[in-house]
Amino acid sequence: MIGEISVYVFRKANGRIVSERVFDRATLDKRLAHGWSTSRDGGAPKPEADSVAPVPVADPEPPPADVTDDAPLTRAELEAKAAELGLKVDGRWSDRRLMAELTKVLEG
Repeated sequence: MIGEISVYVFRKANGRIVSERVFDRATLDKRLAHGWSTSRDGGAPKPEADSVAPVPVADPEPPPADVTDDAPLTRAELEAKAAELGLKVDGRWSDRRLMAELTKVLEG
């Protein structure tokens, strides 16, 4: 035997009865809490909302302060800067051309 116990659990999925063999008490408890049954008809009652505790999700850590943003400027950012500097932008300009025109204005 692989573990403490050897039990089959069942559930309905897509109109079929699905089975799984469980070898330890902790896994059996998890399966039963998530709607599996030891009955072959797979008709276990749905678990109550409070019976399964939500898994806490940690907030992602912000990036370190010394990391610089090396991402290229977006078209909207370039156009906003051009409007701020009073540069008239031709819609046919590429991002490269717009950046060149902004550089000319900034360098004077």
